[in-house]
Amino acid sequence: MGNPPRPSICSTGRTGWFDQVYACMGDKVSKLTEKKSDHFSNMPDPVVVSASAKHTATLIFLHGLGDTGHGWASSIAAIRPPHVKVVCPTANKMAVTLNSGFQMPSWFDLMSLDPAGPEDEAGIKAAAKMVDSLIAEEIKSGIPASRILVGGFSQGGALALYSSLHTDHKLAGTVALSCWAPLHKQMAAAKQTNK
Repeated sequence: MGNPPRPSICSTGRTGWFDQVYACMGDKVSKLTEKKSDHFSNMPDPVVVSASAKHTATLIFLHGLGDTGHGWASSIAAIRPPHVKVVCPTANKMAVTLNSGFQMPSWFDLMSLDPAGPEDEAGIKAAAKMVDSLIAEEIKSGIPASRILVGGFSQGGALALYSSLHTDHKLAGTVALSCWAPLHKQMAAAKQTNK
């Protein structure tokens, strides 16, 4: 009988182009789609820089593709006011389609650089829920939503922007550095809370 043929970079599953896409890397084959929904269940602990005075505000800052929370924590800590706590979570590693399926810290899959190209809608929405849970933790600890900023750089900035536009919490603001608007075609449907 033999082994079934190994899929190539452009092979498709029986049910459609994005249902099963593989990337070949040497003698390894990585499945690029059918991501597990529990991507955020085992995240590393975030890097937290405690306020050096009475904690009255929080900045949740999201790193870019391939980085970690450690990459931004010390820089932000050096410029933040003493009453601000900084939370820099680190995304789990996942296969990133745009980077030939290589595993790296990523908030969601990136499939194309083309603004009209496909986007990982389920991954973006799951990542936004994770950000919302970080906001909820800060609120539970006594910081009002109006004293919480959500920010990020590159992919993290894109997630910060999307999350801020889709949360029920009225935030202090959003810092979106060197990024884009994910799921921009759905922007009109964003909640009015932080527009």
